[in-house]
Amino acid sequence: MSEEHPRKDRPADVPHRPGEVHTPDSVQYDRDLNIRGVVWSALALAVGTIAILFVVWWLFLGLGRLEKASDPPAPALREVRERRLPPEPRLQADADGDMLKLRATEDQRIARPGWIDRQQGTARIPVDLAIDVLLRRGLPAPPALPVNPGKPATNPGGGAQ
Repeated sequence: MSEEHPRKDRPADVPHRPGEVHTPDSVQYDRDLNIRGVVWSALALAVGTIAILFVVWWLFLGLGRLEKASDPPAPALREVRERRLPPEPRLQADADGDMLKLRATEDQRIARPGWIDRQQGTARIPVDLAIDVLLRRGLPAPPALPVNPGKPATNPGGGAQ
């Protein structure tokens, strides 16, 4: 098999027009590049960027002065200037701390005996003790339902009597 190698003294097979001088692509690219146009574009871009920065800076200063001018003056009365808390209900300042306090209070109520209403004889006992009392005494019997002759009697537990 014979492979054809392009000759080094002539460029690759490129169609030419009669009278056209063929030059390598790199030389042609350098001739096509307009250096003066590139430099002027870069300068115009830099000047435009600087001009926009100055306009934005000028607007920032002007709007700052406008904001200060539109602020109302401070009140003369000391009572008005003081910060007072808004009326209740307010947002929580320390939600996590409040939750910890609530849980500690609930744990104390569940774990320790105490009176709910001393005159009525209603007391609060710990959960473990209440479970033991229920196991020893058992649950109270449900009240009996009146018997209706037309319908079968059912008990609240779901079974027939």
